Amino acid sequence: MRYIKKAVWFITAVFSRILPFIIFMLIHAFGEVYTFSWDPIALLEPKNIPVMYGPFLYLYAALGLLIVLLFFMKLPVIARSVILGVIGAQYFMFMRIWDNYINEAGKAEPYKTFYMIIMFSVIAGFILQVTWRSSTAFLKRLWYKQTIKDRKVKR
Repeated sequence: MRYIKKAVWFITAVFSRILPFIIFMLIHAFGEVYTFSWDPIALLEPKNIPVMYGPFLYLYAALGLLIVLLFFMKLPVIARSVILGVIGAQYFMFMRIWDNYINEAGKAEPYKTFYMIIMFSVIAGFILQVTWRSSTAFLKRLWYKQTIKDRKVKR
C-alpha cells in the first residue's frame, strides 16, 4: 500500500508541476484553431505539435517553469498573477489576430501587447506580493504590541 501511495503522490506532483505549461499550450492551440491558423486535424499527429507551436513552445515552457519556481519560493501571488497575465495576453493576442483576419488589416501587431501584458503581470504580481507580505507583517507586529500592552495593563 505504501508503494501505491508513493506512486500516486509522484504522479500528482509531476502533473501539478506541468499544469501551467499544459494550460498555456491548450489555450494557444484553441486560439490558433479559432483564428484559422492551424488545421485541427494536424494536432492529432504528435509529431507535428512542436513544429506548429514554434517559439511559443519555449516561451510557455519557460513561463511554466517560472511559475513552478515562484510557487516553490513561496511567492504565490506573483505566480498566480503571471498565470492570469499569460491567459489574458493570449486572449488579447488571438482577438487581435482574429480582428486582423476579419478586417484584413495587417497593420495591427498582436505580439507587442502579448509580451507587454506578460511583463505587466509580473510587475503587478511583484507589487501585490510585496504589499501583501508587508501588510501581514505590519498587522502581526501591531497585534503583538497590542497583546504586550494588554498584558502590562492586567498586571
